[in-house]
Amino acid sequence: MKYIDIVLSDDDQLIEKLRALKFSDIFILENNIIKRVKDAKSFELNVYDKSDIEEAIRKSKVKSFILSQYSIILDKGLCKRLKEAGAFVIADIKSLIKKENFFDLYRNFLINIKRCNDFGVNCLFVTLAENKDEVKSPIQLLSFAKNFGYSDQNFGKSNENLIKYL
Repeated sequence: MKYIDIVLSDDDQLIEKLRALKFSDIFILENNIIKRVKDAKSFELNVYDKSDIEEAIRKSKVKSFILSQYSIILDKGLCKRLKEAGAFVIADIKSLIKKENFFDLYRNFLINIKRCNDFGVNCLFVTLAENKDEVKSPIQLLSFAKNFGYSDQNFGKSNENLIKYL
């Protein structure tokens, strides 16, 4: 299985720690652009108003979004659109640790990640670490995914789909 992580800094110590943990690919999120460390290939992270995200998904305009930034509840129709578009739903551990409204976000993750799994939507489980102390191992990210009802097979497939996408 290939493991990826998306972080918020290109700090050398952070990147070296991720490499030591045997991540297959490392990506940096900077100014709403997700860039691969090894070859600088990139794509833009969709940024929408909280009220516009659902409409953008329905119109198949969304290629990726960070789940913790929206209070959307994905239904079967939205999941179908995300899957058709080959979109990536990004679930980050950091938001659960730092979020003031932990229980609402946890509930949102429980519902949406399970639905992403059930309908085959690509879901990426990442740290969004800013420094080496916030890094989690690939096994911790997989455990995070499984805790929210995302299967091993879909976890691996989603990671590989991101690598192929770039």
